[in-house]
Amino acid sequence: MSWNSVAVEASALLALTLGIIAWDIFLAADKRKRNTISAMIAGASETWWIIPYAWGVLGGHWFVSKSLDVPVWLTGSSLVVAGVVVLVLNLKRVRLPAWVAAAIGFVHGGLLWSQG
Repeated sequence: MSWNSVAVEASALLALTLGIIAWDIFLAADKRKRNTISAMIAGASETWWIIPYAWGVLGGHWFVSKSLDVPVWLTGSSLVVAGVVVLVLNLKRVRLPAWVAAAIGFVHGGLLWSQG
């Protein structure tokens, strides 16, 4: 991969991020309540706790420096299996507090998919 393509990808990611931030600020400035991206995600997280689980997995991945010494195939397959289990439980309307789902995701992401 050349530096030119990395610069293009980084620029596109930066533009997308700034666009989402600008859109959220625009939505926060109008008269309607709870129509920002953050509020919509928070509302959806109460019903779909796969969202806080996914945030927990990403948090564990980014911020835990040690992981279990497991093969790469086990890491990927365990994340897929756990995601499917969480989604099926969500579809069956099993209630779970968002903080519990995020904590489980953080442990999973930290132990099996950390940067370390």
